[in-house]
Amino acid sequence: MDIMPDGYETVVEAVEVAGRTWMMERLKDRSQFHDPDGVAAAMGVHENVWPIFGLLWPAAPMLVEALDHFDLKDASVLELGCGLALVSLALHARGIRVVASDIHPLAEDFLARNSERNGLSPVPFMRIDWTQHYPDLAKFDVLIASDVLYEDGMAPDIVAFINQHCANGIRVFVTDPGRSGRRNRFTRMMLEAGFTVDEWQDEANTKGRIMTYTRGLS
Repeated sequence: MDIMPDGYETVVEAVEVAGRTWMMERLKDRSQFHDPDGVAAAMGVHENVWPIFGLLWPAAPMLVEALDHFDLKDASVLELGCGLALVSLALHARGIRVVASDIHPLAEDFLARNSERNGLSPVPFMRIDWTQHYPDLAKFDVLIASDVLYEDGMAPDIVAFINQHCANGIRVFVTDPGRSGRRNRFTRMMLEAGFTVDEWQDEANTKGRIMTYTRGLS
């Protein structure tokens, strides 16, 4: 266990997924919190959700496994709510052009440490609040997210963000650990936005679901 100079404790966890072992530094537990200057609070990241970015949640390895079956070598990819960015790291290791994004003020630091820990070059990062519009942000061919529907009301903002920042032909991958009500609402809104959906059950988690949403692809 490490005690960081910023006042929180971390551990390093080995994560075996898609044929590779990843050494991921994460927060020790959900009790960790450190925002003495109110930076996170000013971004809308309050104490009760502050540790969420820094833990390894089951939906992230689920997404790594799912994406391992898709050829994304020519695609530009944006990960929403990347947290520790295990998924972005896995894509980056495959040579895929991926940008990790999160609103949390420490997400970029953890991404950099875990990139170095796993022998990778730096992964591009953007601090993004998906409730906002970014007129200068490029449009992406693929958007990915794992377990981003953990609060009521998130679905409309995420759908709006996808509509604003997706290329004409877009594929969206979302993994969900079992929040069926919020997942179903998100899917309805994506269908209303003109997407088609394919959903299947995660082999390791009977409640887990992997969804792909596509629009404008032949």
